[in-house]
Amino acid sequence: MRVSAPLRRAAALTLAALPALAAACGDSGDSAPPDAPREDAAPRDDAGCDPRACLTECLAAGAAEGTCAADGVCHCTGGPDGDADADGDEDVPPDVEPDDGGGEGAPDVVLCDPTACRDSCVIGGHAGGHCEADLCLCDSGADADADADAESSVCDGALCADRCVAYGYAGGHCEGDLCLCDSGADADADADADADAAADADADADAEADTEADADAIDGGTCTVADFPLQRMCRSGFKCTIEGLAGGRALPICDYAGAGGNNAPCAAASPPAVTDDCAAGYYCVATGSENRCLHFCSTHADCAIVLGTASAGCTYELNDGLGGTVPDVRFCSVGCNASTDVGCRAGQTCRPVGDAAGSFTDCSPAGAGGWGASCALGGDAACAARHVCLGSGAAARCERFCFADADCDPLGTTSQCVYDVVDASGREIPGFDVCSEPCDVFADTVCPARGGTCRLGLFSGHAEIASYCGAAGAGGQGASCASGPSACQAGFACFNVTGYGSICVRHCRHPSGTPSCGAGTTCVSPSGYPAGVGVCIPS
Repeated sequence: MRVSAPLRRAAALTLAALPALAAACGDSGDSAPPDAPREDAAPRDDAGCDPRACLTECLAAGAAEGTCAADGVCHCTGGPDGDADADGDEDVPPDVEPDDGGGEGAPDVVLCDPTACRDSCVIGGHAGGHCEADLCLCDSGADADADADAESSVCDGALCADRCVAYGYAGGHCEGDLCLCDSGADADADADADADAAADADADADAEADTEADADAIDGGTCTVADFPLQRMCRSGFKCTIEGLAGGRALPICDYAGAGGNNAPCAAASPPAVTDDCAAGYYCVATGSENRCLHFCSTHADCAIVLGTASAGCTYELNDGLGGTVPDVRFCSVGCNASTDVGCRAGQTCRPVGDAAGSFTDCSPAGAGGWGASCALGGDAACAARHVCLGSGAAARCERFCFADADCDPLGTTSQCVYDVVDASGREIPGFDVCSEPCDVFADTVCPARGGTCRLGLFSGHAEIASYCGAAGAGGQGASCASGPSACQAGFACFNVTGYGSICVRHCRHPSGTPSCGAGTTCVSPSGYPAGVGVCIPS
């Protein structure tokens, strides 16, 4: 007997896929850096000196201020010792403070840093910048001049901040019509906050990763498939069980042991366990409509020893999902009491599930179908307590199982415990029989549906006549039935009559009634026949 047993394990934790981050600037979602920032063009001095270009050139040269003189010449002033930050160590230009007129002017000739020159010019709204000797000259060109003429001289705060950030600064702000890039405490605080948020996100990700890694972190030892029934290789508190299947073979793991014992309902385990909530030695198996803990085994003796009853047998195999079974993996039946249902839970009944090696029992759901009910769809679960589903396809019906004739009394006095049951290989299952059909030879409503007719007969090893369904032939009164009762028509029995041999004889009501016997025959009740039933014997 094989159990349909798909693997029960906890679902693996899966991290949700994060959407790609949209671009920081613009609506296109393009992750490429924006164009070089350009501030609105500044007006030029009437004498030809561009105040913004003058300031930019002076800042690039390391001065604190740059102003256009009346003669149209740009003069740089301020700065400690006149030394510009020509070495490029500081990427952020200082904010411009008003000149109080009290300091000494910075020298007009300083070293020019090409990179600082270019960046300062671009931030100032020019197309670029270059060094000539020790001077930083901002480029304009026809395109830049056209852009400058088309744009307003008002500084846009948001645009200023975005452009400064795009060039690597912490932020930016407007002073008048100038866009100044920041590096101060506020920007640092924002950067710190961003870093904290990133750290929190990393911590959350780490926590999720840790949850995913719980299965890998289980340290209960290692075991092999051979240890499933024995449970000797894993550390205390762990069990050797099936983690999964690969190529139709079981993958063993030492997982946390649960509490579910023999026949206990089961489910996927809660983390950190990764398999099921059954105890050591048990595995959560799907049998019909139930998931329950069954004990691993290699032999019938394993089950008898572990479960303490000879009614428990190593009867179940595990489907591999590939049309076969998993090698070296078997499970015990529960070993319940089929007469009392002891060992089964509410809603279950104890049924024989043995094979030729022994009379084993197991618990399964109790249905509503009584004797003769169809179980083509539900199997055993469609049948009531004390019944099993026998037959195949549409012909499968609920039959009452028995261990003695008295077990069949609920069906009627003529039903006896006479039918042997065989396993899938056609071998008789010892100690497990089925009651005969409780039919009536005069008003047969049972056997026609089973393709036969109601007959009475004495079975070997039994003291009483039993009713049963048998095949019907063509022989009438007096016809030979040397081949057996199946040679006789419905309503006739096969008897060995002195002087006639084995012949077909009609059933009759005894001592009188209908049907009665015809001329030349007498209604006689054979020994052991049910009361009121006889056969017509030649006079």
